[in-house]
Amino acid sequence: MSKDLTKAKFKRFDFCIKFSPKLTDAQLEYITALLDKQKIRNHVVKDPKLSPTTHIFIDVDSPEAIVREAENQSIYKELSSKAASEKKDSLISRLKEGSQSQQYKYHQHQQVQELEKYKPFTFEKRHLFLSEVEGGKQDKSPEPKETPKTETEGEKAAPTGKKPALKDLIQKNMMPEKAQAPSKSGEPEDFSRYLSLFTPAELIRIKYSILEKLKIDKTDAKYKSLFDPEGTMASYPAEGLFENLIGLGVIEYVSALHNRRQLEKVTTDPKSLNNYYGEEITMYFEYMKHYRTWLRFPALLGVADYALKHLPVFSQWASVYDDVYALLTVVWATLYVIHWGRTSSELTTKWHSYSKYQRLADRRPEFKGKTRINPITELPELYHPKKQLYFHYLVSLLYTVPLLLVAGLVVVVCLNMSAYTTESTSIYMPYFAKMAQKGGIFEVGTIGYYIPTVLQVIGIAYINGIYQKVSYRRTVAENHMMKSDFDNALIVKRFAFMFISYFLYLLYIAFWRFDIQALKTELVTIYIVDEFRRVATEAVIPYVLKSHKIKKMNEENPDLPDEERLNKFIKSKIVEMASPSFESFVEYIEMIFQFGYVSLFACIFPLAGPLSVLFNHVEMASDFWKIKTSYRRPLPKKSGGIGTWFYILQAITVIAVTSNAILACIGDYSVKKIESYGKVEYENLKESVSHLFVYEHFVLLIVVFLWAVIPSVPKWVEIYRKRKKSTVKVF
Repeated sequence: MSKDLTKAKFKRFDFCIKFSPKLTDAQLEYITALLDKQKIRNHVVKDPKLSPTTHIFIDVDSPEAIVREAENQSIYKELSSKAASEKKDSLISRLKEGSQSQQYKYHQHQQVQELEKYKPFTFEKRHLFLSEVEGGKQDKSPEPKETPKTETEGEKAAPTGKKPALKDLIQKNMMPEKAQAPSKSGEPEDFSRYLSLFTPAELIRIKYSILEKLKIDKTDAKYKSLFDPEGTMASYPAEGLFENLIGLGVIEYVSALHNRRQLEKVTTDPKSLNNYYGEEITMYFEYMKHYRTWLRFPALLGVADYALKHLPVFSQWASVYDDVYALLTVVWATLYVIHWGRTSSELTTKWHSYSKYQRLADRRPEFKGKTRINPITELPELYHPKKQLYFHYLVSLLYTVPLLLVAGLVVVVCLNMSAYTTESTSIYMPYFAKMAQKGGIFEVGTIGYYIPTVLQVIGIAYINGIYQKVSYRRTVAENHMMKSDFDNALIVKRFAFMFISYFLYLLYIAFWRFDIQALKTELVTIYIVDEFRRVATEAVIPYVLKSHKIKKMNEENPDLPDEERLNKFIKSKIVEMASPSFESFVEYIEMIFQFGYVSLFACIFPLAGPLSVLFNHVEMASDFWKIKTSYRRPLPKKSGGIGTWFYILQAITVIAVTSNAILACIGDYSVKKIESYGKVEYENLKESVSHLFVYEHFVLLIVVFLWAVIPSVPKWVEIYRKRKKSTVKVF
């Protein structure tokens, strides 16, 4: 370890590579030599006293490389006030003159005006984004004298008094005039002054993009002998250092490191979150805030519904309250999803991470394809036939469906062991059902009655561990070009498993047995236990374990020399590297399921609304706390919204129409179950079915009407996106 490496210098490392225990000295030497060759500053930590595995702390120090790579990241920055004013004044004044209209006004939407100040950062026009103070630092060179323009062949001077064409004016003035080069004095330009333009999250994203482009020569004999003697990755088309060594099992993962000074200033404000964590994490917290705000409506209605049904004076109209509450909850759910879609479109537009702007930085380096000439652009591109993708979809079904059936079988077995089946049901299993009968080990009313629930949780968790690995590998095999497509495909697979695990149990009790009382009991139990489980396993336990490691490390060495204090600091970073990573899938699916509890079973569990408001305050504080203290720093990513989760929310609102209609119209208050001489009959069944048909179609009509009438995006967003898409094409 370098003795001259100070703690202050060490803090500037933004990334760390964690290697597997099988790393050899020769492999380490090859990797460090490659990093040195590419001018990547690195520091090797290979000390058993600090960590049993090897770590390399790395960073990109070249400001010029960072500024050049920023152009490839679709980063929008505000033009300097001088450049913006020149563009605006020149464009507007000449448009007025060219169109001979004195009534032209800049666009009425303030949001559009504000976003027009932002332009994609490019290396060529980098100086246009510097402020006057920063721009004044550049070397000034005498501006060339203007020479009188002369007519060239094929170009005639415009007659006196004739206005130039509007098309020509716009084409000429869409961007400010190209400024002089930043430095003309022959001295090297100071690129470090441009780094202040970027947020910490953008700098991490730019640097990581540079690191991702580190390539290895697979034909190198030394590389083959050290890393891939069997040619495992020879057919893998990508040449990236990290992805190949991760595929070979040499590297476990590469992670960004927290900057403690910056982290202490981070709050739940969207700008603060976006500056440090990037758009993806900010989108999650904005979704949480939006959901928590909108939950106040069903919370108030739920309290009112619960109170009215339990007051003796009003309890006789309990079924009416259920119908009204179910109707209002479904309408609320629809409006909530629509409004979130509008809010999400506003956020992605402000961040310039929608549509093509997101996809520019969305390509997966692991994508495998054949080079072909694009028939439209006539440029070379990597291409993967759709037929192969659909074939892999089919193979994924063959792998995942059996595991889904096994998960469903576990749920069915536990239903039998919990006395929820009878001989007349199609899923009745005599062997397991007898265990819940009188004298059985899972008899109702005994402690053993709760054992099937525990067994279900353990069994589902074990199968889920296998399913996650299978679903991930199959999604990798599908070979998606875009990261967003890869994430969405993985979300669909994992959501299917979680839905079967969580809701199959409840749906059977609700719509097969029509046991409303049992459904209420299960809903309350599952909901409350799951909320406490989330806070304990995702925040408290990781924080306690991490704090224990750091406390133990501090207690063992009270007074240490400088080198030992450096070692302790390094070990604290290694402890950070051992922390779990933040997984947005887990966070989103918890909120989606909570939304399902509130909307799907509204008339059965009216207190889900107020309880969700309470738990969401704890959940949001817990998520913010754990992402700052208990998790590794996630790599900043662009976000085009919540992706597939939005379509799942839409599906839940439609399903909620039917589920609430059935529970409200054929529940305990409407249909009476009568058992006589071993036969089961239902009173008022025909009337309830008629009521169900009218009620469901009426609510569904309201939902469709709301989706049709309310625009999916605000007007200013639509205008801005269309203007960016067809700037001059109308001419």
